[in-house]
Amino acid sequence: MMHPMMPTAPRTRIDVATLTLSLLLASCGGSPPPSAEQRTFKNPEIGVQYVVPPNWWVLNGEARSRLGTLFTIDATNLQDASPEFVAGLPDSVLPQLEDNTRRFFSIVEKPARREVTVGGEPALEVVFPVRVRPQDRPGEVAFRVVRSGNMLYLLRTVFTADGVADDRPLMAEALATFKFLERPVPSSRDSLVPQLPATAATPVP
Repeated sequence: MMHPMMPTAPRTRIDVATLTLSLLLASCGGSPPPSAEQRTFKNPEIGVQYVVPPNWWVLNGEARSRLGTLFTIDATNLQDASPEFVAGLPDSVLPQLEDNTRRFFSIVEKPARREVTVGGEPALEVVFPVRVRPQDRPGEVAFRVVRSGNMLYLLRTVFTADGVADDRPLMAEALATFKFLERPVPSSRDSLVPQLPATAATPVP
């Protein structure tokens, strides 16, 4: 569900076919593992870059691990957002994050939150312990909400039950490499509405 005070415009997906192909080729047939430079994901359109964890792959802007953990970035241009919504950040976006998480999961505990930094900017991390079925071991949906200039970024990691232990340290290292890049001067058509894809959020039991 979109927050009623957020700007409305079509969402833009990230084309990273070249990065995906290079990572897949480098991981096959005895080739040396890709360097940090080769694993660097960069999107000047929304002004971000980070180093993809080793042995992960990127497709259509989504980074995935072999354990099924998923990392996505959504960006919103705040120039058309209501002053009340902007003034209330990051808390004003939290109801949307919880509503979207509940669309695909059962939230099993109260979310944990803490202050962090992303790319040198202050950010809020919110972690929802979740499961799909009552008998499943819990996974996590972790958001980092960060504002850089007039852009709001939602960094979402869906950890599978197995990935909570094994992928969390790798994701922490990747987020430590996160950088904000200079963006072209935006127009009113540049607003990117954060929405969670239905196909992306199914932890492995």
